[in-house]
Order: sequence, then C-alpha cells, then structure tokens
Amino acid sequence: DRQIATLANAYMQMTQKGRASEMILVSGSSGAGKSALVHQFKTSVLSNGPYCLCCKFHQYQQIEPLSAIISAFDGLCSEISCKDAETLHRTRAAVKDALGPEGDVLTNLIPSFHKIIGVPTTTIANVGGVEAQNRL
Repeated sequence: DRQIATLANAYMQMTQKGRASEMILVSGSSGAGKSALVHQFKTSVLSNGPYCLCCKFHQYQQIEPLSAIISAFDGLCSEISCKDAETLHRTRAAVKDALGPEGDVLTNLIPSFHKIIGVPTTTIANVGGVEAQNRL
C-alpha cells in the first residue's frame, strides 16, 4: 500500500495545472512485483479515465530502437480504440490536429497508431538519420 500511495502522490503532483509533462519510472529486480504494482495502480487510482502508458523494457530487445516506447504506445492505442465512438472521434480529431501530417510518420513507427488516426494519407519521404531523428 505504501508503494501505491507513493505512485498516487507522484501522479497527483504531475496533474497539477501548469506542470510540464512528466513520467514516473518504476524499477527493481526481476520478479519484484513491478508489473503487479503498476496494474494495481492503474485499476485503483486511474480507473476514472486518464490514460497511462505502461511498458516493460526487456533486456533482449535492447537492439530494437524504441522497442519499449513502441510497446507503450501499442497498449495506449489498444485502450483508446476500445472506447465508445464519440470518445474515439474526439481523440482522433485532437491527435490529428496536434500532429498534422507528422501523424503519418508516427503510424510508420508505431503501426497500431492507425487505430487512432486512421491509415496514413501521405507518402513519407525517406530521409537520413539526423533528419529522421528530428522528425520525432
């Protein structure tokens, strides 16, 4: 319960008006119960609707760039796509408005993102390494 209270306190601080985007990282040794803790936090504290990106960093996926981030957004996209039609429509409009044509870049990086913004509508130009990093 102490760990849930710590996460809840950190979450409340993060949601204060005017705060910059922040994240909470949970770390510990294998089998310590990190996933169970985060799941309990999500179901008890976040049951009212806020979204929470969760992922695991697997040591054997280190060679796959951004694998943990892609995994987190896969989960978020699945969660959002299961919402009612009105919520999905509002979310799609807000994301498309915020990202503009760069949303298609994200769909190429995170294929499940098409569940939210739809199928890419433009062809993404191939660019070099630095330009590709700057897109993100």
